[in-house]
Amino acid sequence: MNKSLLLFVVSLIIVCFSGYALAVNPVIDGKFDGSLYGMPVLKCDSVNLGGMLIGYLYTSTAANGDVSVYYEQVKNLNDNSYGTTRVNWSRNHNFGDLTGSDKARFVFKNKNGNIVMDFYVDYMTASATFPSGYGSLGVSGGEGKMNIGSAANVLGATTSLSYDFNSLGYILTVNSPPTISSSSYTLPVGSPYTGWLFENAYETKVAAAAFGASGFGSVEVTSVHNSPPKTGKNEALPSSCTTQCIDNDQDGYSPTGGICGPVDCNDMNANVHPGATEICNGIDDDCDGLIDEGCAGVCGNGNLESGEQCDDGNNNNNDGCSSACQLEACPDMVIASANAQLNDTVKKITSSWDLGTNNCPFNTQMYVFVVDNNVNVIGSWSGAASSGSAVIDISSGYPLNYPLDVLYFLYCPGYPTCVQPGTGDLSEPDAENHIGQEGVIPEFSSGLVTAITIFLIAIGGYLITTYYNKK
Repeated sequence: MNKSLLLFVVSLIIVCFSGYALAVNPVIDGKFDGSLYGMPVLKCDSVNLGGMLIGYLYTSTAANGDVSVYYEQVKNLNDNSYGTTRVNWSRNHNFGDLTGSDKARFVFKNKNGNIVMDFYVDYMTASATFPSGYGSLGVSGGEGKMNIGSAANVLGATTSLSYDFNSLGYILTVNSPPTISSSSYTLPVGSPYTGWLFENAYETKVAAAAFGASGFGSVEVTSVHNSPPKTGKNEALPSSCTTQCIDNDQDGYSPTGGICGPVDCNDMNANVHPGATEICNGIDDDCDGLIDEGCAGVCGNGNLESGEQCDDGNNNNNDGCSSACQLEACPDMVIASANAQLNDTVKKITSSWDLGTNNCPFNTQMYVFVVDNNVNVIGSWSGAASSGSAVIDISSGYPLNYPLDVLYFLYCPGYPTCVQPGTGDLSEPDAENHIGQEGVIPEFSSGLVTAITIFLIAIGGYLITTYYNKK
C-alpha cells in the first residue's frame, strides 16, 4: 500500500471512528499532547488558497465520551512570530495582529448527523483575568462566541499563544523570541524562551452531554480568521484535501509539492524541511539541495562541503583528493624516455615510453600522435599512461611524407597544477621549453607549432617529442 493511500485510510478511520476512547486524555492548555491525539486529518483550502495544505485536525475521545480537539495551522500560513523577530514573513506581523480579530470556528455533530455545537474560539485578547494580562477568552469573550449549543458543554478552549504567555510565563508584546535567523524557528543556544510554541493552534474540549444518546459523530474547523496570514486571504476555509498531502513526520511540509507547498526532502524526519536550520550533520536540513552550507566540512564523508575542494569518501592521500579534502597537485610530469619503431610492412608504429618515478599517481592519460612532415595527423592513440606502450595504425597516411614526428602528451584531467608550466615559446628549437628530453627538436616548424599549441590549450597537457627517420 502506498503512503498516500495509507494516510487517506487512516484519515477515514479517524473521521468515522473518532469515538475510540483513549486511556489518557489531552490537557486543554494550547500545547499539543502528541500521541494522545493520534494521527491528524489534513486540511486544505480550495476556495481561498488554491487547495493549499493549511492545517491539521486532531481529535481524542475520552472513555466518558468527552471529545478533545486540537487544530494547528501550518507555519507557512500563520505562526506565533511577530515584530522584528518574525520568521518567514514577507509582510509586517505584529503582536497586535494576533490580539485583534483572529479566531477559529468549530462545528460538532452527533452520530445522527445533527449539529449540536457551533462556536468560535478567541485567539488572544487583553484581559486582567490572566496572569500575563493576555490570553484566549475561549468562547466567552474577545472573538469567541457560541452559535449553537450551550457554553456549559465547552469544558475548555484556549490557544498556543495563550500557553506561551500564561503557562510558560513569556510575556512578549513587541517581539517574539529571537531565533537564529529570519527563516528559522530554532532558538539560539542559551535562549531564555525555551519551549515557546511558534505553532498557531487552537484547542478545545466538548462534554459528552452535548451529543446526546447517539454520542459524538464528527468535528470540523470550518473557518479560521488570520489577520493577516502569510499568504492568501484573511479567511482560511479548511476542508478535506482533494489531493492527499502526505506529511508523515508532521512538520507542516509534504513531499508531494504542488498544492501541498514547498517539497519536504525527508518526510520521515520532522527536523528536515524547507526553511529548517542547516546544521553541520552531513544532511540537507533545509531542502535547498546543499549540505552543511556555512559549516566546516567533514572530510571523507563523500559530500562536497564548505572549505573542501573535493571529497572522495575517504581520507587517503595520493588519489587526487588529499586527506584534508584538497585537490592534490601532480608533480612536474616528465617522460623519462620514449621511442618508436616503424614497421612499413604492417603500416604501424610501435611506441613505448617510461614515465619514471616523478609523475602524477592518479588519473594520468597518455596521448600519442604521429604527424608527417606536412603536419597531418596520420595516426593516434590514447589511454592510461601506465600502460607504457601503444601500437598505432598509420596506414591512412601512406605513402608517408617523411620525416615523421611522434608526439607524446601526459594529461592529468581536473587538477589545476597539471598544466604546462611557464609560457615558453614552443616555436623555439629548445627542449627546455618542453618537459622531457634535452636537446634540439629540429622538426618544429611554424605550422607544427600552431597545431600543437592549440592542442595544448585544449587539454592542458605536457609535450615531449621524439624525432626519427624511417628505419
